[in-house]
Amino acid sequence: MIVSIERRTTYIPEWRGNKAETAPIKVHYRYATTEERDKFIHWSSPSVEASVGEAAISKVVRLIERKDMFLALVEKIENLSVNEGGKEKPITTPRELLETPGLNDLYDEIVGVLIQSTAVADLKN
Repeated sequence: MIVSIERRTTYIPEWRGNKAETAPIKVHYRYATTEERDKFIHWSSPSVEASVGEAAISKVVRLIERKDMFLALVEKIENLSVNEGGKEKPITTPRELLETPGLNDLYDEIVGVLIQSTAVADLKN
């Protein structure tokens, strides 16, 4: 079987009405490999939450390494600048976005898309 896949894509965030802008913010990212997905999204070790008689009730939690995923998969950011002390500062890398105050909601939106695309793009059989 031959499977066609895209390695990279571009996302235009909805953050603060961005999609309606004439020059919207664009986030260029690549899809995670299966190995990366397993590194970024994994399950905790079972922990005993309660016991009823001899039966133990355990809990497993899905852990997502959001920051690592963001830094590894986002390749560049276009059309995003912040005004710092009257001076425009372009934000073009994932590291710059992480280090800039006030962009938390944008970060959360992008990471949500990365998590969703990682699940969808995995073609491991």
